[in-house]
Order: sequence, then structure tokens, then C-alpha cells
Amino acid sequence: MSRSARGSVWGFRVWAMLLVLEIAAFSLACRLADPADSGTAAGNSIVEAVFGDSRIAMSDSFYQEADTFFHKGVGHYQSKAFVDVFGKLGQDISPTGHAHLTGENITEIMPWLYFSTRMNSRNVTAYTVTAFWLAGEAGRPDLAEQVLADARRANPRDYRVYLESGRLAIKQGDLVRAAHFLETGLTLWPGKQDPEDRQSQLDRAEIRTYRGLLYESNGDLVQAQEMYRPVLQAFPGRRTLKERLVFLETHGRSPSPPRELWKNMLFRHAEVCDKEAEQRP
Repeated sequence: MSRSARGSVWGFRVWAMLLVLEIAAFSLACRLADPADSGTAAGNSIVEAVFGDSRIAMSDSFYQEADTFFHKGVGHYQSKAFVDVFGKLGQDISPTGHAHLTGENITEIMPWLYFSTRMNSRNVTAYTVTAFWLAGEAGRPDLAEQVLADARRANPRDYRVYLESGRLAIKQGDLVRAAHFLETGLTLWPGKQDPEDRQSQLDRAEIRTYRGLLYESNGDLVQAQEMYRPVLQAFPGRRTLKERLVFLETHGRSPSPPRELWKNMLFRHAEVCDKEAEQRP
């Protein structure tokens, strides 16, 4: 291929990329203004037709940009760190010198996360991180719900989508819907994820912990105990949960309202990027 021909091909690719990003930006603006969802599948098919397999690398690149923005320009991205911290709300944490965006400033990372999901609709991490921040710092749980609905349509067999959907439903006080999502997630685990992977095991423990707390809230203490025991077998260092299980077994009642524990799990903000999670509730 001649130099001029290669230049023409490259020029077309750049033009196509800018066009797709412009469409994505316009779609995001419409989404923020109007909660109605339309054309998700069509938009994804356009991206796939233009970029092919390269869209996966582009999705990861956009995700890395979101991570960099979150850390105020200091590159930090690791394959697992972002999801471990920002998708796992029950994780024990302690402060370090890292600088993070807070409050309304968190919206700076939203376009990058949005582009990441549009480039690769299988990027479940990007969906769940987007939903977490929309429902939290950004104050837009309505948009978080839309994002997770998109994620479920694109990834109907991925347990991680249902775990995040269950968290959001608990935040919104819809405990029946939360239980449904968590049951689905537990049924689908591990899916295509490695069951021996530490993060997959943490996810299953988190699903069971939330589900156990929901059982408690309905007065079904036997089912709650059945959910907690496998968690403690996998992570025996979880002192809070161990004490709770012993109290349930000994006294036949909850030691404290379940919502107190799940509020602690749901709304504690992450301050570090590499804290171990075995000791969380």
C-alpha cells in the first residue's frame, strides 16, 4: 500500500473515531437530559462495525483515562484495582496519600466511563463503576439505574451486574427487588469468571452477606445463618460477621438492625487503592 493510501486509511479511521465519539457524546447529553433509553443495541452495532476488535482496547483506554482523572492526573490504573476499590463497597479501608475526586467533581470521569461502555458493551467493570458513582457522589441514582439496565441487557449472564443492581436497590430501599437481583447473581456465579480468583470469591461472599442481611430484615434468621456460614469458611477473619452469626445462633435474634451493617457496607467511601478485603464485615 502506498504512503498516500495508508494516509487515507488512517485519516478515515481518525474521522470515524471522532464521529463515533461525537455520537456518543450527544447520546450522553441526551441521556443526562432525558431518562428514556433508546438505541443502545444500534449504537453498539455501529461501534462494532467501525472499530471491530480494536474497540476493546479503546474501551480499556477510556477506562484508564477515567482512573487517571479520578486520581487527579496521577496514573494509577491496574487491571483489578479500580474495580476492587470502587465496586466493592464493603471493603475495609484506611487513608493514604492518594488524592481522589470528590463531590460533584466526580462527574469529570463520567464521559470516559460512558465511552468505555459504548466501545465495549462487555466491559462490566465500567458499567458497575459508573453506576456506583452516579448513585453516590453524583447524586443521580436514576441514571445509575439506567446504566445497570443497559448492563443487564448487554450482559444478562454476568453475576457482577446483578450484585451491583442489588446494591443500588438496597440504597433505594427496594428490598424485594434487591433480594431478586442478589439471588440471580448467586445463581449465575461464577459465570465466565475464574471461581478460584480472589475477586470472584470476594464477590460471592458479598452477595451472600447482603442476602443474609435481607433475610434477617424479614425475620428469616435460619436462612440468614445459612448465608453467613460459607462466607466465614472462605474468610474466617471477618470478625463482625462471625460475632453476628454467633449471636444469631445463641440468642435467636439479631444483635442489631441489619440495615446498620449494610449501610456501613454501602456508603463507606474508598480512600485507598490496594487495601486487603478479607477482614471486612
